[in-house]
Amino acid sequence: MSMDLYKKILDEAGTIPLISQICITGLGEPTLDKDLVERVKYARYRKPLGFIDIFTNGVYLTPEKFDALQAAGLSSVQVSLNAVRAEQHEKIMGLKGKFDKVCEHIDYARKNRKTCQVQARAVINGDSFTNDDGNEFYTRWGMKDNGGVGSLIREGNWAGAGRTIRKFQPNEACHRALSQIYVMFDGRVTTCCFDPSGKQIFGDLTKQTLREIYQDTDYLAFREAHSENKADKYPICAGCTRI
Repeated sequence: MSMDLYKKILDEAGTIPLISQICITGLGEPTLDKDLVERVKYARYRKPLGFIDIFTNGVYLTPEKFDALQAAGLSSVQVSLNAVRAEQHEKIMGLKGKFDKVCEHIDYARKNRKTCQVQARAVINGDSFTNDDGNEFYTRWGMKDNGGVGSLIREGNWAGAGRTIRKFQPNEACHRALSQIYVMFDGRVTTCCFDPSGKQIFGDLTKQTLREIYQDTDYLAFREAHSENKADKYPICAGCTRI
């Protein structure tokens, strides 16, 4: 996203008290963005008390990068590790020979965190990452809610684009629909992070304001359907696991 568009969005977000969290990550790798530190600084400037976070694969979360992001005002960094051994990491993440480096980066961040929270995350699904893997993961990283940095989450199906391995209610409300605004790199507002390619678009921030889009009839109807547990009116939501 261009810095001009980014600042335009953050300038308005800073005037909306209900916006309390800024996540500077879509499905790309934020640490490859040469402007990431400046983006964090600007978000902190516009939201002095806000929660500002990123998700990363951790390869380029070097000690220098972590220190700079923490100094800029980052609230949390969540590393998608998804493995307990090198060959598993390569298979799941597609990153050859990077497992030890990512673990070193997490260890540094954990040791040197001050104001910034740190998480090592993995998706547990019963086959590529098993319950035994989960136990080993927690042994290595500890549990987030018990003084460690490890966090396990269940596999979602990305709005029906991936496999479905858990039962869900097609009509039930989704917290993403009711509490988040997902902005793509080009300023278009789409369903949520499970719709990263923009199959369903509600507006364009290069032409509209956040308020205009959020109050648009179609976006209002979408949130209303979720609030009434009628999410299955929308095909993209009807087949989504919502995790």
